[in-house]
Amino acid sequence: MKLVKNLRKVKIISIKKGFILSHPIILPILSIGDKLGIWKMINLKLKLNIRERGYTIAEKIASLVSLLAAGGNALDHIEMLRREKALSLFLSMDSIPAPTTLGETLRKIGEHPLYIARLSRIISKVINRVLERKGLERITFDLDASLIESYNREAKYTYKGFRGYDPIFIIIDELRVIYAGVFREGNVPPQANNLSLLRLAYSRLPQTLRDKVWFRSDSAGYQMEVMRFLKEHGVPFCIGAEMDAAVKETLSGIKENEWREYEDGAWIAEAVHVVGNNRKKMVGPFRLVFLRRETGEGLFGKEYKYFGVITNLPYEEYSAEEVIRWYDGRGRAENVFKEMKYDIGMRRMPTGEFMANAAYMQVLILTQVLFRIMQMEMLPGGWEEYTVKTMRFLLSVGVYIVRHGRRLWMSFPREYGYRVIWERMLMAMGP
Repeated sequence: MKLVKNLRKVKIISIKKGFILSHPIILPILSIGDKLGIWKMINLKLKLNIRERGYTIAEKIASLVSLLAAGGNALDHIEMLRREKALSLFLSMDSIPAPTTLGETLRKIGEHPLYIARLSRIISKVINRVLERKGLERITFDLDASLIESYNREAKYTYKGFRGYDPIFIIIDELRVIYAGVFREGNVPPQANNLSLLRLAYSRLPQTLRDKVWFRSDSAGYQMEVMRFLKEHGVPFCIGAEMDAAVKETLSGIKENEWREYEDGAWIAEAVHVVGNNRKKMVGPFRLVFLRRETGEGLFGKEYKYFGVITNLPYEEYSAEEVIRWYDGRGRAENVFKEMKYDIGMRRMPTGEFMANAAYMQVLILTQVLFRIMQMEMLPGGWEEYTVKTMRFLLSVGVYIVRHGRRLWMSFPREYGYRVIWERMLMAMGP
């Protein structure tokens, strides 16, 4: 039995009238950039807007975003879009830049770290507008890093044993977007840039939103100065504790009858802990909530594995169990990283130059933010939970484009099930 039939009867021809738009999802993504003034800000803030080969800096960055939105993950894949005449009917530029032009653009931005910072700030400004419109009661900053493997010989070895990079990000959990990030070499200590990134992200928020910030991090954020900053600014936090000598000493002070059952065979208890050895510099006191799980029998009885979370959440409002549950919510950051890597293209850096790749990272973040805004602003409510990969699958359809008078007509296949969604998006894209 054969599942596929009629292949021998197929004859491949080229259409003589009109054009086929193969990646229509690019249009709403770029349209959002227009409406939010992103491309205008890029030309204004990145003083590389001298026309090189006929393109402004915004047009080149928008072309990179288009590549990622369509599902490409290498600069050479832009050739698919360059050949698509239907796409040029909707763009103000005459053509899409060549791969070499885009690579040169990333290197040129990378030569000016200030421009990378400015692009990052533009992204944060766009997210601030969304936050102000949403009126959220809480804005959770999740600080986390994600390793990227690279075959570039200049890339440093990570703690996992492969060459690559170790960028660190602050993710806003309520929006599932990356608010800010630092592109790091693969061999940096986990604690590097934690405090500076936290300060940067906090300072970028409008004053009216700063009192809504909550903070979570794994043990990489277990740093005295990080906790001092959070305490001084009144930011509620939960941070995975590093099981150093001081933490182990606090753990040893918990009596056996203070442990109580938690979930999945774990037991929970807590104690008071101060961070630091120098009395003048130490910070706290804070709550230190411990979980323990039995690992087996040893020479002296049962043996346990311990995990701790340090927090400034008040006893009166949050039990130890609630502290752990809220801390565990930071696991959703992994879903953002999966989307960035497998749906948007973060698994592969396009150049062998560290700073050019740092510039590319900001383009990746911008693409992710534009997809999320498309979900929130253009699509029905149920679509907010879809990944980029799912949206791309559902919204990818060959659209037949025909000029008629001064208008362009988009013809969808009759049996296509999401035409109504496209009508909704086209109305949102309008002036």
